Amino acid sequence: NLGAFFTDTLKCTVIPDQKNVTLGNQKIFICHGDLANSQAKKYLLLRAFWRSGFLKFLSKIIPPDLAWSFGNFLCDLSRKKKRQQQNPSPLVIPYAKKSLAQGAETFICGHFHYPLQTIIEEGQVIVLGDWIKQFSYLDLVNEKFELKTFQIPSPSESSASTEH
Repeated sequence: NLGAFFTDTLKCTVIPDQKNVTLGNQKIFICHGDLANSQAKKYLLLRAFWRSGFLKFLSKIIPPDLAWSFGNFLCDLSRKKKRQQQNPSPLVIPYAKKSLAQGAETFICGHFHYPLQTIIEEGQVIVLGDWIKQFSYLDLVNEKFELKTFQIPSPSESSASTEH
């Protein structure tokens, strides 16, 4: 069961859909972002299938490594079919406005594989980007979120840092 793997082995908190959370003094609305486009009917059907009782049953009898490999295969297929990543603002901003109206100060989502950090009247909007190819991540420093990109050191930089 992949859910158990994340919670028991990796000690992660799994948020199935969306949730208001408090981190330090900040109220944050966290979601995957896949519900921002209510017009994506095929995706929403596929999402419902992935969350179905049938697949939950299968996940209990299939080894996690096999399930993970199959999921990666499907992700690769999906990426090949996708067009070039586009700025998700037209979908994200209206969804964020509704979500921020629930009392959060910051809206954070993923899904779009396009990093975005902006301020709207209702609060801060952050789209995480892609940690597999773009290496984007979110850092919280002194109560402020910063969307960053991990820089892989060049071989000369890493060897210089190990010399004394």
